[in-house]
Amino acid sequence: MPIWMGAAALTDILNPALILAHARAWIGTPFAPRTALRGVRADCVGLLRGVWAELTGQSLTPPRWREDWARVDENPILQSLERLAIRAKTPTPGSIVTLAIGPIKAAHVGIWSGSTLIHAAEKGGVAESAPLKGRMISSVWNFPAAPGCATGPASLTAENCLAVIYPEGRRARYEITEMITGEKLAQSGLLPSRAAALALLDPIYPNIECVE
Repeated sequence: MPIWMGAAALTDILNPALILAHARAWIGTPFAPRTALRGVRADCVGLLRGVWAELTGQSLTPPRWREDWARVDENPILQSLERLAIRAKTPTPGSIVTLAIGPIKAAHVGIWSGSTLIHAAEKGGVAESAPLKGRMISSVWNFPAAPGCATGPASLTAENCLAVIYPEGRRARYEITEMITGEKLAQSGLLPSRAAALALLDPIYPNIECVE
């Protein structure tokens, strides 16, 4: 169960187009355990935490890392998913998928595009690649939308969204809306500055406004 939502509130999920656009902005980020900073370092769970934070403003501290996590009951991948995601049945573009290898039900995790996997691997960092050989999808999850945000249209693209940056004292936050309807789809938390918000948004959205 997401840490900030009750069962009755699980109605909207994040739009898949936004998930994929933000996940692809992480491509090239080097790998490091228990990290989630776009362009700096991330592990496979960190990629999910980072994308989720960029689109909901919510943060999640990962479970304690263990070198032997794959051989113990306390699997940090599943622990994180149980806290931030909604379990689903069938993978669709924008879904979170866990991959099994041998008896390990969740040996790896990434974001499914429909034909490729966006994921963080020890060799190569965050990349988009064909599904890993010998690994089967073992569970499927969806990102929940932030409170007050809707899923939006299935045909959504980053090009028909508007990102608006709002000042908060010396800091800033942003909201993502659908341009035609003005429907709010995603939001950030407080960021250190307007420049920090622009650095996150500029690689993804062609339509960005700053409120003075």
